[in-house]
Amino acid sequence: MMVDVCEQEMTYLDMKFNTSKSMVLRIGRAHKNVCNNVKLYGVDLQFVSTVKYLGSYFVSANVFKLSFVESVKIFQISE
Repeated sequence: MMVDVCEQEMTYLDMKFNTSKSMVLRIGRAHKNVCNNVKLYGVDLQFVSTVKYLGSYFVSANVFKLSFVESVKIFQISE
């Protein structure tokens, strides 16, 4: 599995992924289908429908999709 390759490369570089901050976001036609758990250092990663990365919200969908709902909320003026 590709995650195992990444895990091995990080070990080679004397680095480690933070499993408490790592998640799985699926994109593609089968994004809603149930699949096997993804393990990183023996820990099951959480499947999520939205991920925030560098201020952008990525959404699980059939195609690559960004959400701006949270970003717009910051700029709305409350009365």
